Amino acid sequence: MENKRDQVIVYGGTGYYGREVVRGLVNKGVSVKVLSRDSAKAQVTLGEDVEVIQGDVTDHQTIVESLRNVTAIIICLSAMSNKLIRKIKLIERDAVLAIMAEAKNQNISRLIYMSGYEMRAQLLNSQIRFQLDNFRRCTSI
Repeated sequence: MENKRDQVIVYGGTGYYGREVVRGLVNKGVSVKVLSRDSAKAQVTLGEDVEVIQGDVTDHQTIVESLRNVTAIIICLSAMSNKLIRKIKLIERDAVLAIMAEAKNQNISRLIYMSGYEMRAQLLNSQIRFQLDNFRRCTSI
């Protein structure tokens, strides 16, 4: 990912782990963009080296547009806050599945899914596990 033409989008890039992922990529000279509900706050948090897109990950059209010109995806989404906990299924399942489906539609073959949850097969949401396994079979990952 060190090619200057590469652009990585980090979903959840303003969160606890996402900020560290973004910081690490920027320090390596990677072009990074982040989707945020509050672009002004995100820009202050992440700095001028990050392209911040205003939008909500639960909106399908926003996902489609945010993936334009992207060569890799990192998903660090979490709804484990008082403000978002009621949207946990919408953010941590539905949005993740929508990102994966759109990545496939746009022929983006590099995707990293980070989760704070235990990843044992019996605990991982079966739809996300199926989609991850299917994505892995269909791409170069």
